[in-house]
Amino acid sequence: MEFGVESPMFLLLGTLGMLHLFCLATAFMRLVMTSREDVETMGLQFVITGVLVVLNWPLYEGMLLRRDKGKMPMTVTVNSFVLALSACTCVAFL
Repeated sequence: MEFGVESPMFLLLGTLGMLHLFCLATAFMRLVMTSREDVETMGLQFVITGVLVVLNWPLYEGMLLRRDKGKMPMTVTVNSFVLALSACTCVAFL
C-alpha cells in the first residue's frame, strides 16, 4: 500500500490503528498486574484486539517501519499518536 499523500482518511485510520495497539498493550499490562481469574474473562478481548492489530499491520508498517516515499507522512503519524493517546487518557480518567 502507498501512504505517500497526506489525507484526513489516513489520519482517521492511523488514529484507530494506534488506539487498537494501545488497547492491546493495556490489556497485556492488566493481565500482568491482575490475578489469573481475570484471564478467563479477558480471553475474548485479547482475541478481538489481537485480530484488529494483525489486520492493521500494513498501516503500522506504513507509519513506523517504512523508509521509502510510500510511507505515511510524519505529521499524520504524530497526529494519530497524539489523538489516540489523548483518547486513552480521557477514558482512563472517567
